Amino acid sequence: MIIRRSLHRTFWSLYGRYVWDDAQGAQRAQPTITSILELLRQHRQRPDERILDAGCGTGTYALAIAQAGYQVVGVDGAAGMLVRATIKQRAAPDLPVTFILADLDAPLPFPDASFDHAIAVSVLQALAQPARTLGELRRVLRPGGMLVVIHQPRPPRRSFGAEVRQRAAYLPKGASLKRLLVTIKVAAERLGATRYWNETEIAALLRTQGFAPGVIQAGPPMIIPARRL
Repeated sequence: MIIRRSLHRTFWSLYGRYVWDDAQGAQRAQPTITSILELLRQHRQRPDERILDAGCGTGTYALAIAQAGYQVVGVDGAAGMLVRATIKQRAAPDLPVTFILADLDAPLPFPDASFDHAIAVSVLQALAQPARTLGELRRVLRPGGMLVVIHQPRPPRRSFGAEVRQRAAYLPKGASLKRLLVTIKVAAERLGATRYWNETEIAALLRTQGFAPGVIQAGPPMIIPARRL
C-alpha cells in the first residue's frame, strides 16, 4: 500500500507539472470558478474569511478565490502540482494565498475550526479513503461552514485509443511525455483508480461525515454545496 501511494503521488506530481494546466486551464475552469464564488458570496459573513482549497492542484481555483478577496490556503499531496501553483503565484505576489504540501489521505495539518469554508475540486474521487478525508475537512471547518465539492461524472464510454486521442488533443505536437502521462491516466481510470458517484451517492457520503448537502448542480461537473453540521 505504501509503494502504491508513493507511485500515485509521483504520477500526480508529473501530471501536475507537465499536463494539468493544458487540460484544466483557467479559461476552461472559469464557469466552475464563477459558480464557486457565487456560493461563497451567498454564505459570506465577514470580509476576512479563510478558505481551504483541498487538492488545490496547480492553484487555478485558489488564486481566483484569493483575487475575490478571501484568504486562501491551498493543500495538495503532489509536489509537481505545487511547483506550477507557485510559479503562478509569483505573477500576483500580493494575493493572500499560501500553498502547502500535505497528504490528503492523512490528517490535515490544521487545528480544529481553522477555516470558514472549503472547496474540493475533483479530488475526493482520487483518494484512498474519501470518507476519512471528508471527516478531516469537517474537523477543520467551523460549525456552519460550507464545503463545495466539485465532482466529475463518469466520462462517455469510448475505446481506449479514442479516449486517449480525445484527451491528448489539447497537447502540443511532439509532447511525447505528456501523451504518455495522459495514456497512463486513462488506463488507471479504467482499472478503477478513480471513483464516480451519482448525486444520491455523493449526498449520502457527505451526510455520513456530518455535512448537510444543499441543492446539487448536475453539471457536468456536479457542484455540491454542503454545510458543516
